[in-house]
Amino acid sequence: MRQRPINYTTPLLTASRAHKATAIALKTRVNLVKGDYAKVVAEAAKLVSDKAPFQYVAGSLTHRLEANVATVFGGSYTGDEAVFTIPFLLPAEAPGLQSALAGNYLTPVIYLNSEGIVSDAVFNEISKDARKGLITTNATNQRLLRKFSKNSAPFDSYIPVIRYAEVLLNYAEAAAQNNDLAKAVTLLQAVRNRSDATYIFKEGIATQSELIATIQNERRIELLGEGFRLHDLFRTGKALPAKIGNAGTAPEIAPTAPNYVWPIPSNELAYNKLAPK
Repeated sequence: MRQRPINYTTPLLTASRAHKATAIALKTRVNLVKGDYAKVVAEAAKLVSDKAPFQYVAGSLTHRLEANVATVFGGSYTGDEAVFTIPFLLPAEAPGLQSALAGNYLTPVIYLNSEGIVSDAVFNEISKDARKGLITTNATNQRLLRKFSKNSAPFDSYIPVIRYAEVLLNYAEAAAQNNDLAKAVTLLQAVRNRSDATYIFKEGIATQSELIATIQNERRIELLGEGFRLHDLFRTGKALPAKIGNAGTAPEIAPTAPNYVWPIPSNELAYNKLAPK
């Protein structure tokens, strides 16, 4: 198999074409899903330095957290945090409304469940966390995601596929699963402190199980709207939560239910009264 280059000739090409760090980062994700935590740690250690500031440096390429999370979604999409990104460069490549994350989140076709992760203290009015700036509330009091903010034609917000923040969280969870709690807390703290420099985790880190739960919650906060939630529920064997909102109502689905892997969307349940509940 041909070895991937370390980087390409421009930041855009490096962000949008697979390179060595892309392959390693993807292996941290795959092995996390498999529950092979030792391999997650082994691969993540190739991209994450032993001590803060955590980063990966190879030749002229650096991958690390952006100083401000808003920069990741601010319009260039090619910064140090972008390990792999799907770009839209030409009008012909721009997604239509039905496939555009910006259009779907801010039209809104997709809204955030008020009882979901947006109820976390990170997103409340008095929070100092910068990630609350990626959430907005519309005139009907619906919480909407502003990560993909180009909600007018051509809806060309780039799609982040792998971010360095995910690599740190993959590493943190695997370290916690391997009972390296000190390493896990340090990595968790790095992700939180990027958005709130003064925050110190004082609760939810005392035991292995508490720490794993805290890291998984941080994943929900940091990676909100980027396509991780359903897969994280599946890999951890958790129920698919009930949903109530303007797109319809969907019941909780237990891991033992026959429709656990392919649940019927809530809007289909709303329109098709014969669909099983």
